Parts: sequence; structure tokens; C-alpha cells
Amino acid sequence: SSVQQWNPANVDTSAEGWDEIGYTTGDQNLYGRLALAIQELEGDFSAVLWHQGESNRGDMNYANKLESLIEASWQFANENFDTDRFPWMVALVSANGNEQLDDVVREQQLMVINNYDEVFQGPDSDLLLGDYRGLGSNHIHFSELGLQTLGQLWALAYSRAVMGLPEPSTWALLVLGFGMMLGLCRRKRKNQSFS
Repeated sequence: SSVQQWNPANVDTSAEGWDEIGYTTGDQNLYGRLALAIQELEGDFSAVLWHQGESNRGDMNYANKLESLIEASWQFANENFDTDRFPWMVALVSANGNEQLDDVVREQQLMVINNYDEVFQGPDSDLLLGDYRGLGSNHIHFSELGLQTLGQLWALAYSRAVMGLPEPSTWALLVLGFGMMLGLCRRKRKNQSFS
């Protein structure tokens, strides 16, 4: 799908029965599906994970379109459930069937991530090429190995961004710092026993 298919402008979520229209068909506006999920979860969820971009290669307005979608979702949740802005995680996605990356879409995705405190960077799935992608001419979609790896990358990105778990390098510094303090304490105690 392209980000245009998620355009919230054409969906009247206040209309009675809007959720029964059938936004699950491919030719419908996909924002209705997102709004329906927000409604069914009553705004009680951790984040929206956005993994899209390969269909918008070269689109210089990608950031504006994605920002409109994000802001519309926040407004819908606020109006219906009085919730604060929930986190969005935006993956870096631009690889198409020939595994060529698109710097325009990637820059636009980073722009959105940097424009909001509540939008975090998801995994860089453009790095998953070769065996991580489907066989034959279908190099857009992931193989089983690619899906498993992408799931692990999403979990890692989510735990760092939304749950606030430190980076591995931070853990290493923390362990090193405790080790050094323990070493100093032992050394001090050893020196005191000789005096």
C-alpha cells in the first residue's frame, strides 16, 4: 500500500455504522482500519508500528502525508478516549523488488521521526536483503527468516524507544562502572588490612 491509501480525509468516523462498511478490502481507505483498531482497543495500546514506504519511492511529500495520518490518529483517539498522544514507531522502508533503496523516502521517514517527540525510529528493514527477502521476483516481501528477524528488530526497537530500556552499550558501561567500583573497594580493603 502507499501512504495515500491511508489518507484520513475521506473517512467519516463519526458516521453511524462506519466500522461496518468493510475497510478491509484493498480499495478502501485504510485509515478506517486504523481508526477501527483504535476504537476497538479503546485507546489502550502501546504504540502504532508503521512499516511502509516502498510504494512511495521518490515521493517528496511523503513526510506530510505520514504526519497527517499520525496527527489524525492522535486526534481521533483524543476525541473518543481522551488519551494523550500515543507513540508511533516508523521503520525505515524503501527497498523495492530489485532491492534498490530510495534515499528520498528514507529521508522523509527520518524527518517525521525527528519532528515529533512521540514518534520513534523502528527497524531499518532495508538492511534485510538477500535470504531475508522472498524468492524470485518478489523481493519486496520477506521470507520466513526475514519475518522472524524483522519481528526481533521490532521488539528491540520498541523496548528501547517506548519501554525505555537502555542500549547494549549503556549496559556495558554500567557493568564496567560497577566492576571498577568493586575493584577499588577490594583494593582499598586490601590496603587497609596491611596497615
